[in-house]
Amino acid sequence: MKTISFYSYKGGVGRTLALAYTAKYLADSNLGVCVLDIDLEAPGIINKFFTKEEELRSVTSKLGIVDYVNSFKEGKIPDNLEEYFSTVPEYPKNKYGYIKIMGAGKGIETNEYWNNLSKIDWNKMFSDEDGEGLYYIFEILKRQIKEQINPDYLLIDSRSGVTKMGLICTSVLPDKVVMLSANNSENRYGSKRMYHHIKNSTNFKVDNSESDIICAITRFPRDDDKTIEYKQLRKFYSDIDKRDEADIINDFLKIVDHPKLEKSDIFTIHSNRDVERNELSILQNKQFADRETLEQEYSKIINKLIEADRELLEKRKTLNKNQPKYSFIQFDLLGIIEDELEKLQNEMSDTDISNPYCLLYKCALSERKEKNISDAVMSLFSLIEDPDADVKWKTHAHYLRGIIFLYDLYNYEKSIEDLTLVYNTDTECNYSGHLPHPTITN
Repeated sequence: MKTISFYSYKGGVGRTLALAYTAKYLADSNLGVCVLDIDLEAPGIINKFFTKEEELRSVTSKLGIVDYVNSFKEGKIPDNLEEYFSTVPEYPKNKYGYIKIMGAGKGIETNEYWNNLSKIDWNKMFSDEDGEGLYYIFEILKRQIKEQINPDYLLIDSRSGVTKMGLICTSVLPDKVVMLSANNSENRYGSKRMYHHIKNSTNFKVDNSESDIICAITRFPRDDDKTIEYKQLRKFYSDIDKRDEADIINDFLKIVDHPKLEKSDIFTIHSNRDVERNELSILQNKQFADRETLEQEYSKIINKLIEADRELLEKRKTLNKNQPKYSFIQFDLLGIIEDELEKLQNEMSDTDISNPYCLLYKCALSERKEKNISDAVMSLFSLIEDPDADVKWKTHAHYLRGIIFLYDLYNYEKSIEDLTLVYNTDTECNYSGHLPHPTITN
């Protein structure tokens, strides 16, 4: 589980929107995402995903960060995070490709939330003398998320400014930080201060590791935008008419002045009137002017964030269910799997019973029998890519994955790759001689 925090020195730079778009991008790529709203004084991430009134009522009735901390202070360690997380309804597809959100707290539209928030004395909790283990609380929460949900990514919406909670979000929890900044002096110099602070805060981490920081200069005006709003925006961004995008990046690099910050870590996100008027437009696939440019800019940042997980992303993409091109491919896949499970149960030798690859293959068969297609395919990936697995079980795995690609996912290209490999393998397999025969239907 990788943890990424989204932080900005000042508000109004599109921080929460950038997090929401990242979560959607990852979920659409069949990656599991959990989100924590730790912007406790101005919570808002749930409004990016839950837009219907009945959905919002359900979500705001759930416990959240403030309730978790207060429960912990009272000596009650929450043991079931299902009471705290809400699943975005657009992503109930399978175990992979989901977004689960833990909001700031229960009843954020009522006095209940603000009363509960006021009960927390952050200064006391951070005091070395009277501390009540705030770091420990959030480390436990992170560990519980890993153990109970095990998402691929944990995204954190951090509070702006220099705060106690900001320390948790930028220095204690994350592996990476996305620091967003508007292009003005206040934002630039505030970002410089926080960049150096985060890099010097390794002692706050359990493993003393250093968080990677990616910087994004946001609300960058487009050259082709000549509206009145654009001209007003240009007044806000001093001297912007005299400098191009590369100059802005170079200036930011010089101002931050840290040896770990490189030009490749700095990105720009252009201003877009349609999105600024209605941020949901880019999350709900609504068409607007220059949408493609904005999506490309977000994608560059996300690709930088997940570059170490590129291989995992490619595997998960194979789980996308395509439209079937042919209606004549039909065979009893479930019957084949039940026969194979029975055969393994009755004919496994003592050697096979103790063979981890046989058990992994059997696990994949069982997952598919229960219609957990994604889990079955990922288990088969694990078996196939293990260099120590023998050819026999790898061949079994290629065959099963090939027919799942064909029958369940209509991924004909991948199916052909797997089944061709099986056809060309000399190793004797239980499947040999009784491959399923398609039934011609039309």
